[in-house]
Amino acid sequence: MTSSRSLRTLALGGLLAVAATLAATAARQPQTTARSALNGVTMTPTAIARGGILAVVGSDLAGDAARASSAPLPLALGDPPVEVFVNGIAAPLFSVSSTRISAQVPWEILAGPAQVVVRRGGAESVPIPISIVEANPNLYTHEGTSSLVAQDPAAAAAGKAEPLYLGGAGPPRAAVGAPMDPAAALTPGQIVTVFAAGLGPTSPPLTTGAAGAGSVPVLPQRAYLGGVPVPVVSATSSAEQVGVYELQFEVPELARSGEPFRWYSGNSGSAAVLGAPGPLEVRYMPVSPGDAPARRLDLSDLNPYFVAVSGPVDEDFCYRNVELLDFRRESARILPNCLMPSNPLAENENQFRPFERAQNTPVLAALTEPSDSLESGVTDTLLLLDGADWSPRTVTVAGTGVDRLQPALGSSPLLRLQRTGQAGAFALLDPAGVAAGQLERQEPLPDPLEVDGRTRVVAAGANLGLGYRLRFLGAEAEAGDLGPIAVLYNREAAVVAKVPFPDGWLPLVKPRAVNAQGQPQGNNLAPVANGFAGDPTAYVAARSAAGSGDAVVAFRAELPGSLDAPPPAAVSLKASATPFPSGSFVANCAPAVGWQRIPHTRSLAILGADEVLGEWADPRAGELCVGDRLVVFDTASGGIQSVRAPDRLRVTSKGALQSYLYFGEGSIAAPLEAPRKIHVYDGAGGMFKQIELPGDVGVTFNQSTQRLPGRAQLLALATGGPPRTIARTGRTAPPQAGNRGLLLVDLPSATATRLALPDGVQRLIAGPPALRGYGVLPLVRKAFARALLTPLGPGNPGGSVMLTWDLDTGEATELPHPQDGFSVVQRFGAGGAPRPALWARSDKAAGFAFGVFNRAGDLVSVGVAGL
Repeated sequence: MTSSRSLRTLALGGLLAVAATLAATAARQPQTTARSALNGVTMTPTAIARGGILAVVGSDLAGDAARASSAPLPLALGDPPVEVFVNGIAAPLFSVSSTRISAQVPWEILAGPAQVVVRRGGAESVPIPISIVEANPNLYTHEGTSSLVAQDPAAAAAGKAEPLYLGGAGPPRAAVGAPMDPAAALTPGQIVTVFAAGLGPTSPPLTTGAAGAGSVPVLPQRAYLGGVPVPVVSATSSAEQVGVYELQFEVPELARSGEPFRWYSGNSGSAAVLGAPGPLEVRYMPVSPGDAPARRLDLSDLNPYFVAVSGPVDEDFCYRNVELLDFRRESARILPNCLMPSNPLAENENQFRPFERAQNTPVLAALTEPSDSLESGVTDTLLLLDGADWSPRTVTVAGTGVDRLQPALGSSPLLRLQRTGQAGAFALLDPAGVAAGQLERQEPLPDPLEVDGRTRVVAAGANLGLGYRLRFLGAEAEAGDLGPIAVLYNREAAVVAKVPFPDGWLPLVKPRAVNAQGQPQGNNLAPVANGFAGDPTAYVAARSAAGSGDAVVAFRAELPGSLDAPPPAAVSLKASATPFPSGSFVANCAPAVGWQRIPHTRSLAILGADEVLGEWADPRAGELCVGDRLVVFDTASGGIQSVRAPDRLRVTSKGALQSYLYFGEGSIAAPLEAPRKIHVYDGAGGMFKQIELPGDVGVTFNQSTQRLPGRAQLLALATGGPPRTIARTGRTAPPQAGNRGLLLVDLPSATATRLALPDGVQRLIAGPPALRGYGVLPLVRKAFARALLTPLGPGNPGGSVMLTWDLDTGEATELPHPQDGFSVVQRFGAGGAPRPALWARSDKAAGFAFGVFNRAGDLVSVGVAGL
């Protein structure tokens, strides 16, 4: 029989065990990585607006799952309590679970780099970097699709209400009507409601953690459907859901269901599809025969169904008889204007083009004949084409003439007009042609540079923001104490700081490439990397004066807070060197050596080797420039480490996407073969993974891989087979890029899928980088490419076509030619000289345009493929 004392002992032991278990649970550290902080609407590592939705993913984030039952949202949830801090400020919580937390970014957080910390009981996660901005709209879509969650307010008024839940606190609400069926047709004039987060500050201001009826975004709101402006009826904060905004708009005449919808708050936008996205469909319109062959197609940023067709510049420096094709109206017109090149003073005619895009609008802009004879200046007249209203507008620019037209910086829809003879002085116009102020002039730097007897540029320049420019100068020859220095210039091109390289360190000058005639090509500057956001620092690769070791040299400036601050006469500029780990050096056997930024980690990486590589590697001579490690420098902590790669890596075949770096293999037998392996460095996990490509397939990195934003995926030309011999020259060349189709490479999972060529297709037509003939439309996950058909005999000589692929199924579709169509790429001209391809694309509009030629090589029509 058990005594009462024994029972008390057992009970006490049980209580102690329970207490120990609870303490262990409370102290369990939440497991996160540098990629754990995500935009809570898109679930991608993109910037999050103040007041926006944040998601944290990982493991051991919480015990049992818990959800807020009402608003205002709580600052802690679960048992043990789970909290999230953004720059030390507690974030309101929607829900917590072991693998995911949903929270609101506090309105008190200022825009800029920030850190997120998860606290579970008394244990904290490692800090997770994120970027906070004033506004970054995120449209709500049906889960797993790009289709907008939309509602018809008329249905709500008729009492047809069903639950709609967008991730806010509490149970699903049922107040404004059922979500529209994505397959439902739209009618012009219909009012539609869609939902978003991240529109930025409101009036009156919203309170952190609370919903607020009727608050209006402070930034201007605008929207487009298929590139056609939509009348915005209202944009207000949700009365029931924290961090959610409701936008009501009227369906415009020209748009239809299934087209891309874009919503902008200020200059930041988000895209989805209003309706159910279908397959890309192609429309064709014939073109008018002209005196000169067509050379170029131009699309606006948002409207793929409005195309400008132009020929070459004539002897009067004009683009004449530019034809405008409106595929929605099935109408065409010839412009009577003489359009001038947008950069008429460019020395190279290859830089000439008739139009510039007003970013994030359906507007194309061009310089045209001056309104009057100008004694100074090229022109004072601008032509604006808006594919929505089909009415060219001419605008006269007040003041001196204009000698260059450019889009504004960043994502602004404004246009920059450079004043004649005043490099860096710009007048700003909005897409309607209304003056929008001046862009403060940044004085050009002296040419040539000369400071304290040093005139030789020894490293690539760096721009630190606020108009400050850092340049690195050395003596032309060995000259006593004239070692290399860093020189900081302000907006007025005045020297405000200069500092020598740290003792014993010299900039690592890259070897120069040499062409077949033995002549040096390109420059021989040391590689330089700019700091991450909020870091006014330049990082220079350096080697010891004795050649025995390499280092990262950081030049950090203390800049004034803003352009409005009085310009100081002097700025603090400090230099410090961080040596590479022992036995590691820069793999500098190719002029392409350079830093790679690892986003989300604030680290820089450079390909390294176990010895000094001072010789130039020439692939034509069977040589490869390879490295065997990465030297990773943490710009925040100053720490540096060397990470050995599992195999040799090509220095010139590389890239970065999110926090992943990728490299072509450097261990293949023949330098001209396409690499059949891709080595991936996970910058957040600090380890390498290897991707084995399927079958007899390699990837050609020098053909500019395409990126799928938010997915950490690449699209590349699939290439296979041995090197080939060019009959005309007898030289050996790599296999034809794209002769095996396309490759979809997923970096997180380290997998690759081949998008095969359909029967009857010989290969893809890559084209030069400026006219790259393949790509991806991320909004609808479609790939596309120009393709050469296989000739089947006299009655079927081949030609070329446009292909599309569904990235989720891998299914390929051939776009049919119109009548008389034979090829989408012109044949070679006299003497074998290639003629320019007629080709234009707009990722934001989810469409592309191309010329179609008959068998004689004459342009007969233009096609547009879009939703």
